[in-house]
Amino acid sequence: MVGRGRVSPENDARRIVQDFSYSLVRRTTMDKTTAARVSALLEAAIGKLSEAVEAAHGSASPDEYETLRRGVGLTIGRISHEMLDPIYEQFPDLTPPGVR
Repeated sequence: MVGRGRVSPENDARRIVQDFSYSLVRRTTMDKTTAARVSALLEAAIGKLSEAVEAAHGSASPDEYETLRRGVGLTIGRISHEMLDPIYEQFPDLTPPGVR
């Protein structure tokens, strides 16, 4: 178990998300080409995070699995709300089918 304030993948991912989201206000200044590339990469990251949870299912202890599942869920929520939503608001045609 990783203690508070120590470097861990969850803390590192949280810091990256926070740093990026603080600079990406509710309206992005990216051009559409950049927004398309960034949104595709973030969507792929969400897919990889989901795969990590699936990979741990059944082999991690229940506590480890729940910690991973919760951390990934929070991270995906922040990526979606703070990074992808502003892009989709400015460029609705970049919104994947089934979102919203």
